[in-house]
Amino acid sequence: MKKAKIANITENADLKKEITFPLIFEEFLEETIVKVEAPYQIIEEGGRRHITASWYVKSGETGLENREKMLNDIVSREYNPFLEENLYEKVARVNLSDEKSILSFCNRYGPIGTIDEKMPMNVAGNTQKTITGTGAPLEAFIEEARLINSILKHHYDLKSDKLRLSKEVKDKYIETIIFFYPELKDRLSTGDDKTIVKAWIMLLINRRLPLISPYLKLGNDNSFIQTVTSYSLLGAIYHQLKELVANEHPLKECLFCGSYFTPRRIDAIFCPPDIPGDIGSCKNNYNQLKLRARKWYFSGQKSIDQISELFGKSKQEIQQWMEDYKGKKQRKLKEE
Repeated sequence: MKKAKIANITENADLKKEITFPLIFEEFLEETIVKVEAPYQIIEEGGRRHITASWYVKSGETGLENREKMLNDIVSREYNPFLEENLYEKVARVNLSDEKSILSFCNRYGPIGTIDEKMPMNVAGNTQKTITGTGAPLEAFIEEARLINSILKHHYDLKSDKLRLSKEVKDKYIETIIFFYPELKDRLSTGDDKTIVKAWIMLLINRRLPLISPYLKLGNDNSFIQTVTSYSLLGAIYHQLKELVANEHPLKECLFCGSYFTPRRIDAIFCPPDIPGDIGSCKNNYNQLKLRARKWYFSGQKSIDQISELFGKSKQEIQQWMEDYKGKKQRKLKEE
């Protein structure tokens, strides 16, 4: 498979940034296929709750051989997780207290934690991995999603100078980091929050990077190509997280849902839409809140305080909605 190379950003003699889009392609470097077996449901089994493909629940216990024969008719979607832009954003938007939100993610991308059942011990084998998404423990999904959110929050705080660690959290982080990386003991003893959090992020990401493997392949011109494959959807997500933190890409906090996302433009304030060019659900929902709030306020149905409490927004933000509306109305009257 091939993909277009990304734009080159350089500085000219006047130190102005120039963007060029080379009309060349490079062979695609990551070879992994996730087979989504939607729809999914949550069931009780062995005292634990599991996210499981509905077909598997209905079919009862089936052998692996029988299941492989059925998959062609069951798989609802196949995709390469490395081609999905910033999967960690999709995880961040999942409401972990809402099972419908969890299942919505799974129905689109598959359960976090499913692993290639043909994971080879011999790394010299075929580099393309196929991850079948039959199911995963619900508890594991929630725990992994929380850790991903923790990494995003810490990365955001590092870039926005909002980082503040309590003594309890700081001591816990230092103890765990030193257990795995004793060579960092002296550096962490200074108590610098940024150093501690960076080491913590490194620890969390490194623990999941074994789920991806580097390979060499021969390109069409017989040149060596570096290839990365993943044995798990989780591995592909952590590969993206590694790129995020290693390249120090910025994050923003969505004005509507509060989750973290990588801005596609400098003035972005909402989670990006799933389909480029569309209006994102967060932006649309936020605008609906403003319309409803203005209707209540200007009709005398609710006060600023009541709207603030109902929507979980600050009084200052609600007040700004009203001021913006008054300003627009006055400008319109002047134009007329």
